[in-house]
Amino acid sequence: MYKRSIKFVLVFAMFLAFVLSNSLPILAATDITPPTVKSISLDKEVAQPGEKILIQVEAEDLESGIGENRGDAYITFATPGSSNSSGNIYLTYNPTSKKYESLYTVPINAINGTWSTSYIRFEDKVGNSFLSFPRKGDALYKTFQVINGNNDATPPTVKNISFDKEVAQPGEKILIQVEAEDLESGIGENRGDAYITFATPGSYNSSGNIYLTYNPTSKKMNPCIQCQSMR
Repeated sequence: MYKRSIKFVLVFAMFLAFVLSNSLPILAATDITPPTVKSISLDKEVAQPGEKILIQVEAEDLESGIGENRGDAYITFATPGSSNSSGNIYLTYNPTSKKYESLYTVPINAINGTWSTSYIRFEDKVGNSFLSFPRKGDALYKTFQVINGNNDATPPTVKNISFDKEVAQPGEKILIQVEAEDLESGIGENRGDAYITFATPGSYNSSGNIYLTYNPTSKKMNPCIQCQSMR
């Protein structure tokens, strides 16, 4: 009797796996509807650097459901006075509120002024995406004010770029120099605050990010890169 029970469980498990594996392609083929985003709310209209804002998004997908991976649901805010953004703010489902939420910490160096929703993305479990770039007057356009933060809303200025070689072979070095300045808060000193990339010929590939550091002697941002042979 015990052996028969084991056989039955194994057969049932195999049958269930077969049904699921065959139903997923059918689901993917029939679900062509992206998620719906109904509303966005913030628990604060005014915040200071370091304070937290609860972001809640009411969204649904009645077919395959909204994806559960990081990146399947996020929102960004545009910062005042420039084209910069808050970066992606990832949302997770809260079964109590039945909304997608994030407790966003206003950055310590946040710029004073109005921050507004600039991009919203939700993806369901089979890859259909809802994308929105809300503008003033849209239902999904939400704002909050930052006070007691940074008043520098002017981006750096890049004046010129120069190379010490026009032709190079694999293994040779090229000195890249970028003349740039920021007369208010100054250019950031963290890795990633200044970089450049090169497109390679015949493809959409690139050199990757080439990070720049400030040279006080030349008063320019520069790295020294070594050409890599393509293999």
